[in-house]
Amino acid sequence: MQKLFATANFRAVTKVTIFLDKVPTVTYYSISACFLEVEMIMLGLISWVIGIGLLCWVFFTLVSVVVPTMAGVIVFFWAYRSGAGLASVFVGIMAGTLVLWLFRKVLMASRQPFLRLALVLAFCIPAVIAGYSAALGFAALGNASSLWQHVLAVIGAGIVGAASFARLMPSGQHEGETFLYSHE
Repeated sequence: MQKLFATANFRAVTKVTIFLDKVPTVTYYSISACFLEVEMIMLGLISWVIGIGLLCWVFFTLVSVVVPTMAGVIVFFWAYRSGAGLASVFVGIMAGTLVLWLFRKVLMASRQPFLRLALVLAFCIPAVIAGYSAALGFAALGNASSLWQHVLAVIGAGIVGAASFARLMPSGQHEGETFLYSHE
């Protein structure tokens, strides 16, 4: 015969199990172990939120300059597979930096507003596609229907595209000059 007694002793015991038909066995669970489990769960949730936040920050930083980033990654893999070893990291970073530098130089040297707009859009359209894909992946993690997943992905693509456009848009070199229109 088995009987279960639960006690509420605030020192160390929250549950006591006594088997009367066998050798008396006592099982103790301490209150501090219960609090440790709650602390670990909260620590895990906080770490998860911080980790997702850092991943989103890195995503927004890299997606606004997705063309130089992809150029650097492609050159990195090319250099690594050709046997450059650890130097391929440096070569990839230099290639991405060169593409971004050329973009900025051409953007600042051009005086035509439509050429500037076309150049910025050439960099923003891949960012919009990457934003759509990432937002669709995040939306698929939830229990949303397929329609709502695509709606959230379009909203995410719009936000990423606007952030990329705002980040890549050149500031006016002179007083009264804006991106698309200059006062002469």
